[in-house]
Amino acid sequence: MKGLMMTEMKKQIGKRVQQARQQAGLQQVDLAVHLHLTVSAIGQKERGASFFNPAELARLATLLVVSVEYLVTGKPSGEQVANGATAEESRLLQGFRMLS
Repeated sequence: MKGLMMTEMKKQIGKRVQQARQQAGLQQVDLAVHLHLTVSAIGQKERGASFFNPAELARLATLLVVSVEYLVTGKPSGEQVANGATAEESRLLQGFRMLS
């Protein structure tokens, strides 16, 4: 039972990362470059075949302009709700963050 729960959790986290990536207008290669991983590794993690580690989740949250809490649980944090940025504003912020 525990193994099934872990498998489902990996899939759900991967699905949320994929959705946030697509909403940000990014491709798997963009995440791979940012996380210093291969495109294949990003694909495996998005499919739930393996976990994103905590450091990767933190970097993804910054890049994708979402909270780690959202990526792990699916629930928006208070910061996200208060932020109120449009998709375009979030995309611009994400682009700025990639420059640094």
